[in-house]
Amino acid sequence: MKNSKKKKIKKTFVPTALAGAVFLSTLGLMNTNASAEINKSDYLAANECTIVIDKANNVVKTNKVQKSTGVCRQYVSGIYFKKGKREFYSLNGWSIDYIKYSGEPFYFGFSSGDAIAKVFLTDSKQNIKGKTMHVAPTKLSVYKSPIKNAKKLTTVKRYKTVVVKDVKGSWAKVKANGKTGWVPRNSLVSEVTVTELKKVTIKYKTYTRLDPTLETGKKVLGIKGHDGLEYVYYKTKYKNGKLVSKKKKIWTDIVERKQDEYYRLGE
Repeated sequence: MKNSKKKKIKKTFVPTALAGAVFLSTLGLMNTNASAEINKSDYLAANECTIVIDKANNVVKTNKVQKSTGVCRQYVSGIYFKKGKREFYSLNGWSIDYIKYSGEPFYFGFSSGDAIAKVFLTDSKQNIKGKTMHVAPTKLSVYKSPIKNAKKLTTVKRYKTVVVKDVKGSWAKVKANGKTGWVPRNSLVSEVTVTELKKVTIKYKTYTRLDPTLETGKKVLGIKGHDGLEYVYYKTKYKNGKLVSKKKKIWTDIVERKQDEYYRLGE
């Protein structure tokens, strides 16, 4: 999808542990339109990436940001900030870009193309042993042992669930697809809101019109028909593998209207 919006350099606000204040740092990020409930057209971005923001990683204490994956990795980072009662999750430190729910989509336009970043929330300090957790990355590899170069046993797609058998540092031992292995702990989240865009084909109808100018019984194509197309955007919320809220239709957009087909029939 071609990004028709103007390119702009944005600044990032990052609270630091030393001063507890906000400093500016410039990224090579072009024209971000980051926000919840993104525009219909933006949802059709060519690329997709993932970022998991860990509540246990308070940027005020650690002074660390959390990186995204894929095409967003170079430009998009996330932070969790808490000082006193003030608490927020943010992308690139922009305090206006609050993350409302785990799995929320944000649109980013880069000079290299546009992307949808799915942003998930987790807390690595929580005890997840014995719990059912959701997968955040688009594809999560399950390893035979808790090291990156270990043998891969299977892969699990985003939003699917795994059962946690044990936790060892930054790794979690899980059962998935009938196999037991290890995955990075920060790839698992307890809650997700699944956002999906479905393409719906609107079938055209065929009918006839009587035309006294034609010979009786003669049939001539008047207008050739074609199908229409609409996009429907849904949200569904899950927690620890259980449905929390039913699939909810957010909006419908007719991309192409159907054209009925009719024949002229002599009477």
